[in-house]
Amino acid sequence: MISLALKGLREKGFADMTDQKLHQPLPRRDMSPDVVRFRQSMVTVFLGAGLLYAMISNIYRVAIEARQEKDSFHKNKTASATRILPERDDLGATESAARLRQAFMRRHEALGLSRPLVILDGNRVLEDPDSVVQTLKDRFGNTLVDEAAQELASGVTQMAMEGNGSVAGGYGFETPDGRAVEFYVVLDMPGTTLVSEGLTTILGTSGWRLRPETVPSRAEMACMVLWHECFGHCTEEDSIFMARVPRDDPGLPFLRELRADAMGMAAMVREAGHDGPARRMCDMRTLSAFHGEIDENYATIAQRSQIVARLGAVMADPARRTAFMSLDDRGLLQFVDMMLAEIVPSVPELENSIWSLDDVRRFRSGELSLEALSPNGRNVLAGLDGAEKRLLVKPAPCSCKPALKM
Repeated sequence: MISLALKGLREKGFADMTDQKLHQPLPRRDMSPDVVRFRQSMVTVFLGAGLLYAMISNIYRVAIEARQEKDSFHKNKTASATRILPERDDLGATESAARLRQAFMRRHEALGLSRPLVILDGNRVLEDPDSVVQTLKDRFGNTLVDEAAQELASGVTQMAMEGNGSVAGGYGFETPDGRAVEFYVVLDMPGTTLVSEGLTTILGTSGWRLRPETVPSRAEMACMVLWHECFGHCTEEDSIFMARVPRDDPGLPFLRELRADAMGMAAMVREAGHDGPARRMCDMRTLSAFHGEIDENYATIAQRSQIVARLGAVMADPARRTAFMSLDDRGLLQFVDMMLAEIVPSVPELENSIWSLDDVRRFRSGELSLEALSPNGRNVLAGLDGAEKRLLVKPAPCSCKPALKM
């Protein structure tokens, strides 16, 4: 390579140079004023072009970062943008829970629904009711006058006192110019709540012990609850499915809870990439029907099992799985509404389900024989037995009453 370089230099009139001289500076030669001005102008041009390129590159980088953040929380075009479950299970910290609530509010706002959403820490509401006033004022600005803010805060505090765990409610106020504003409030489980306490809220009191391998992480539990409340209950006014249910339908409370659970199940399946979270949630609701108080979840256990089966079938089919995993939040809501429209129970079916569940309770307490159970009652019993085997460890037989703790 050196010899070729020397040959080229010799051809250009530098025949007297050697290898040693190649590493020495060339002798300075005087240049005409025109050459000097030309070189100075070229340096100026190149410096200006470099500065312009740097400015454009910086603007482009900032724009790309802003676009990526916007896509992540507002457009949700890809499966990766739909993920909201934290990578680390650190939701014991109040700050982590607050960040999760902010993420859910941004996701809900991105849907562009008729009612905005405010998520509050339920414990903070009880400890400091005045904080609700400030939060609402920050959210709605000058459109919310002080007197209306105080009234709303009083109602939210009352909801926190009467609720058991996370709960959602609808509120409204009138702006100074006479415009009506309606919005949702979700009282979230506090960030310091232990997993066992969260499960106790869902399952009710039980003398049995949860299998450690079936206990969802604190992060999974928090996300499941927020999907249920924020994207289940707090999208009802814009739901195609709920719009078809008459307001005076006696099955309305049951269907509301069923839809919220369906949204929680579907969202967590999309998060995890498998149907495990849906199965756990269904099992927990089944146990709640027998080891807790009778509530709106009581009559729709069979439909929850159908939801799990349908989600499992979707995840087992490669093409359907790919389509499901790429759904954005609005697409997931439509998926849930379409799925529920195919399995929605009638009022007589709900009543029959309640009778069957009551019969199973009586069978478990010794008031009814197995032969007296209806076919539907036996199906319910089989579902209960399966949920208990998957989630619980029965206490050892003893003459004393088992301790009611998780």
